[in-house]
Order: sequence, then structure tokens, then C-alpha cells
Amino acid sequence: MAGEGPWHQLESPGKNGLVIVLLSLMWWREVATDSTLPDWHAAAADVRWVTESMAERLISDNQASDKQQEPSSLPSESQEIEPPRKRLRRS
Repeated sequence: MAGEGPWHQLESPGKNGLVIVLLSLMWWREVATDSTLPDWHAAAADVRWVTESMAERLISDNQASDKQQEPSSLPSESQEIEPPRKRLRRS
């Protein structure tokens, strides 16, 4: 099942990030009763699915950007490569 919607909104580090969701799951599990445990399992499965989907998307995005950054052709041995020039520091 593919997720729909703007995933980038979930990639938010800090106090509103995914860590609070994981902590909430942990706290809920500690107080879960026999009657609420099935709901906790369903929520944990949803969080797992979301994190795996986000990770897969990040991996595919990184692979795509790596391919774009690959040089189309490497310089031959006969081509001279100039070293980078130093910039003058202005005060």
C-alpha cells in the first residue's frame, strides 16, 4: 500500500518530530491493558509502516540525487586538471 500526501511534512526534527510519537507509543504500552493492547498494536504497526515508507523514500531520493551528481565523463589522463585557486581574504 503506497502512502499518499506530502511526506516532507513528517520529516521534522525537533520537538514536533517523530521522537515524540515513539515516546508516546512507549508510554502507552507501559499502561496498556488487555482491552487496549490491540489498539496499541495497531498504532505501533501504523508508525512502523510510516517510518519504513519515509526511509524508503529518503533512500530512493538519495540514490536519485547521487545519480544526478555523477560526472558524465571522467577526464582522460592527457587532460590536465587545474587545482582550485585560493580566494583572497578581504578584511
